[in-house]
Amino acid sequence: MLSGGNEAETYYMMNRMFSEFALDSIFAEDMSGLKKFLFIFDKIFSKRLPSLAAHFKEEEVSEHAWIGKWVLTLFVNCLPNAVVIRIWDCIFVKGWSFVYRVALGILSRLKELLMDIDGIEI
Repeated sequence: MLSGGNEAETYYMMNRMFSEFALDSIFAEDMSGLKKFLFIFDKIFSKRLPSLAAHFKEEEVSEHAWIGKWVLTLFVNCLPNAVVIRIWDCIFVKGWSFVYRVALGILSRLKELLMDIDGIEI
C-alpha cells in the first residue's frame, strides 16, 4: 500500500515498526503487548470519555471486539487507506502513543451515536 509493491521497502518499514514499537509483543502467542495496550487504553478511555466508557461497560462491549482489532490491523480494517497512511506517518513521527489518540478521536467523534445504541450495534 505504501511502497507500491517494493518488497524490500515493505520489509524495512515493517522491521522498523516491529523493533521500534515492540509490535512483536502485540502479536506474541500470549498477546502480552495487546493486553498491556488494552489495560492502558481502558484507563485513558475511562478518564477522557467517562460516560461513553461506562456505556460500553453497561452494554458489555469487550475491548477485544473493537479496539483490539484496530490495534492488530493499525486501523486498516476500519478507515480509508489515505487516512491509514496519514496515521502511520504520525505513528512514526509521534510514537506509539498516537494510536491512543486516534482511537480516542474516533470515539469522541462517534460518541453521540454510540451512546444511543446497544452492545450488538456498537
